[in-house]
Amino acid sequence: MTVAALIQFSQGGGPLDSAGRACFGAAGSLVTVSNGAPVPGVIAKSDFTMFDVPYNSALATGLQQSGLGSTYAFTPDVTGTYLLLLTVTGTDGTTATDSRCFTVKRSPSGRYIVSFTATAPMLNYAGQTRGWAPSMEGWLTYLDSMDAPVRFGIGTASATLTSPLQRIIYTDTSSGSPTLATITLPSVANAVDGQYVEFHDETGMWATNPLTIAANSTQNLVQQGASFGTVAASQVLNIARSSIAWRYSAPAKLWLPA
Repeated sequence: MTVAALIQFSQGGGPLDSAGRACFGAAGSLVTVSNGAPVPGVIAKSDFTMFDVPYNSALATGLQQSGLGSTYAFTPDVTGTYLLLLTVTGTDGTTATDSRCFTVKRSPSGRYIVSFTATAPMLNYAGQTRGWAPSMEGWLTYLDSMDAPVRFGIGTASATLTSPLQRIIYTDTSSGSPTLATITLPSVANAVDGQYVEFHDETGMWATNPLTIAANSTQNLVQQGASFGTVAASQVLNIARSSIAWRYSAPAKLWLPA
């Protein structure tokens, strides 16, 4: 009798989806991989191979288990995609294979990186058939939006940046109702190590109506150059037609150029 193979992922006490589908799950929690084929046939041996893991995972690739055992378990240790290969051999010598991806999304963005060795059938999360496209569209949209400038001006007294995507900021502190006076930088949760934030005095009014850039409550501004190491909770910008930039540095500080 011909054998059949369809990987099924389970986590947290039950299946994450039907057999033969890639799945999203969580890191740090045991994942069970089994053969969910409706009619698997008489199987003499099951080989479970970890074909690919995220670049920063400590898990090894290669054959993980071979023999009579019908399930294999692993614990994903980082975000990213784990590509599993199941090969079953029947008592009559026939074989069948199936490969599927188990993916841990990034938080809080929900974006994810697929295995670059995976083909569309291996990436059929929830039955989708577009392969890499959903993952790449999320990342390319994110990258494309990074260059979009943000403007704050009259009518806003204070503003808080909520995302590192807001990295080029044009300000207008002209007198108005109300006059822009304070901008608070993103929280640590939303900051990216190495990301910079750039502020511009679009209307030349910083000298007349200074703008205060405040660190989030979980951060500090750190002066570079001659005053390297000086820590402050805010910085006043008061030179007309000027610009200034900060670069995030893990875990929770912002570097202020001298």
